[in-house]
Parts: sequence; C-alpha cells; structure tokens
Amino acid sequence: MYEFNKNGLTSITIGSSSNRYKKFTTIKNLDYTDNSDKLRVNIKAKKAKYINNIITFNGDVIYTREDNVVFKSQEASYDKVKNMLNTNKKYVLYQGKNIIKGSSLHFNNNLDKIKSKNVTVVYKTKG
Repeated sequence: MYEFNKNGLTSITIGSSSNRYKKFTTIKNLDYTDNSDKLRVNIKAKKAKYINNIITFNGDVIYTREDNVVFKSQEASYDKVKNMLNTNKKYVLYQGKNIIKGSSLHFNNNLDKIKSKNVTVVYKTKG
C-alpha cells in the first residue's frame, strides 16, 4: 500500500497478507517505511494492526531510523501523527555504538527525546 500527500510518497506498507475490516487493518510480516518526516523510518514485525494513524506491532519488532537509530522489542506502537514510538515491553535501542536497554520506552522523534524505565546504558566515548 502506498500513501501520498501533496509532497509525494509518504509511506509504503508491505506484508505477506492483509485483512481490511471496517475500523482497522491487520498485516502479517509487515515491512513499513514512513518517509513523511525529516528522517526516514522503517519498521518490521511479524504482525501489525493499523487503526487510524496508529500502528501496533507484535513479534520481532525492528525499528530503524535513517540516522542509524535501531530499536528492537517484541511489541511496539507507532503514532504517525505525533511521530512517537512506544513500548511497555523490554527493548534494546542502538544509536551507533551506544546501547540503551529498558523495560519501557517512549521515543519522540520530533523532539529526539526518550523516556524509559529500568534503564541500562552503555555509552561509548570517543578517544
């Protein structure tokens, strides 16, 4: 599925199968790319449920942002309007050589801010 706005292609949604219902769509083996913001985002998962502008992902969720931020968890949701990624499950986030692990994550792409619980950070300094 391709989505466009006045500026061009905003997102691509690919999956092995999909079911469209009156209020939501489900997708198996999702590969979703959002190109509507300053940094392109790709999200892959075994299953997804798309309701309005929120996509809920389940199973081997991998979020990759164009600037090499990578997030992995078993469950997450992505709000396309607010440009936020959320999970209340264990996760690992990589930013270059830096690693953040925690039990929940609220990642605001617009502000580039992260809120998390039970955090462990491995931060690599230069030199």
